Amino acid sequence: MWVWLATRYSSFSNIPKRIIEHFKDPFEAFNATEEEYKTITRSYETLLDKDIRMSMDIVEYIKKNNIGIITYDMPQFPQRLKKLENCPIVLYYIGNLYDFDNSPQIGVVGTRNYTAQGERVTKRISYDLARSGFTIVSGLAKGIDSFSHKAALYNRSATIAVLGCGIDVIYPKENRELTMRIRENGLVLTEFHPGTKPLAYNFPARNRIISSLSDGVVVTECSIKSGTMITAEHALEHNIPVYMIDDLCSDSVGYLRERGAVSVKTSDDITRVHKSKFPGLKFLGELPKETVLKPKESVITVSSFKEFNGGANVVKAEKPETVNNKQAFSEFNDTEKEIINMLLNGPLFADEIVNDKLPMKTVLYTLTSLEFKNAVISLPGGKYAINKQ
Repeated sequence: MWVWLATRYSSFSNIPKRIIEHFKDPFEAFNATEEEYKTITRSYETLLDKDIRMSMDIVEYIKKNNIGIITYDMPQFPQRLKKLENCPIVLYYIGNLYDFDNSPQIGVVGTRNYTAQGERVTKRISYDLARSGFTIVSGLAKGIDSFSHKAALYNRSATIAVLGCGIDVIYPKENRELTMRIRENGLVLTEFHPGTKPLAYNFPARNRIISSLSDGVVVTECSIKSGTMITAEHALEHNIPVYMIDDLCSDSVGYLRERGAVSVKTSDDITRVHKSKFPGLKFLGELPKETVLKPKESVITVSSFKEFNGGANVVKAEKPETVNNKQAFSEFNDTEKEIINMLLNGPLFADEIVNDKLPMKTVLYTLTSLEFKNAVISLPGGKYAINKQ
């Protein structure tokens, strides 16, 4: 009956929560009378529709497709979300559930129309936050969101992707492999019923979930007229700290600062704020040196680099002012080199790279690693290619 009640109203409605708080149980709500509904809301007519066929179809569908469901009354349901007046009463998920309320979670959000500097900064600060012990929360959108998820996966850390569509809908299409990686190693979460399309008005609803799940929200790159601002404003309205990178939010800095956002330069600035609540968080200086991402960023180009594999075409990594070719290429492990050499023949989908020695899980993780090292890029449509820039 949870799904029946959730399908009665839109995602921004506060009525399902009010109904549950009144009746305590969705079965009691289902069996209530019109007069009882009238005492709770004027918009009660939809509750008179007792046809449960659609909700039963949804329940059957999620069972067949190994989709998880968390309802408002379950202990796994995030207590953080219950503070929302329009809290959803049902969440669908694929992946690994986390202790939402007792682990440090940080939202990282920003524009789809990112700059090269925005990409670098987002990867850097997301990676460092993940290493420090935060779970990265974002929206799986193109651009900044994707970079933050990839940084967490690169570090083999937890990440939560909150969708503005059904759990079974891949959006954007080019994030198909990234979605698979997060399902395997993190958590994909949504309040929208299976099959729901990524319509524009779904995303403000999604953004409130991102900010509400987070102990703080980092805005790495944005403009004042963007969905990112909705996430930031929602966080500030609910006393959730917002952090911003001044250089990348130039037209929004004054607006956000007036409302309480704080400028930061490194992940340690954020860790410092939350360490008293979560003592297990680590500053970068406390991490073993080998776990800290090197700031060096090699540019990858295609060439005949014979000394590394007996004359076959390979990838040459070069940054003449700081790194010689041999040193740069040697930083790739054998699996990374194998995939790079496969991509020399042209762009490939992840499943076209899979073979007996390279299972899908290995391919997906290695592609994330190569993207993070700027050796490979993901193309519109989902294929991967050598980064020739």
